[in-house]
Amino acid sequence: CLGPFVRSVLATRYQRLGTAQANIAEEKYPAAPYLEVLAEWYQMPSPAPEQKMILLQALLFLRPEDLTEGFCRTVEKNLAETGQDPSLILRIGALYSTHHLFGNQGDGTNFIRQLLQTMDLPEDPQAFAETESSLFLEDLKSGVHWMIKMANIHLMCHALLHRKEAGNVMHLGMHLCNLVKVSEYLAVRQAAGEALLEIADSMRSEER
Repeated sequence: CLGPFVRSVLATRYQRLGTAQANIAEEKYPAAPYLEVLAEWYQMPSPAPEQKMILLQALLFLRPEDLTEGFCRTVEKNLAETGQDPSLILRIGALYSTHHLFGNQGDGTNFIRQLLQTMDLPEDPQAFAETESSLFLEDLKSGVHWMIKMANIHLMCHALLHRKEAGNVMHLGMHLCNLVKVSEYLAVRQAAGEALLEIADSMRSEER
């Protein structure tokens, strides 16, 4: 709940400043007072894995343009440490948060490469295609963490769009539709829905 709460607090902050651009321009970082409080949580010594995941999720609700230099330094240090965590789930979460706040938002190729390396999956397109069946199965297992399912969706969508193999579009499309309907995790349903929209242009009209 921390992420939505942070987003709500910051939205309220902007509303109080008023809609006039002049009011916002007077403050370089209108969210700074709240980020100072939030930054203390990223300096906690030895937080529990559950706390680390909550803090990683909260970062995904922040806008990069709102961040102060001090908050960036604190979070970058935290993400660098979490990126070396023994837990695969936390390493993936750190990668997503780093990409969201500090990454190049272009085609995401570098992010996908890092994600493949983090998850110990092959970067070669053909070799990756041979592992996709296991990713499909992972997405349907209730015991698999939602962060891994979300990463699987992004990797398979990226691979399909770059391979341009028409035969696989329908297969992935049906898989994503199934996740949108049955997944118990909101993040997975959102990722599946967004991926479905991304691959829609690669489908024939009758497939849509």
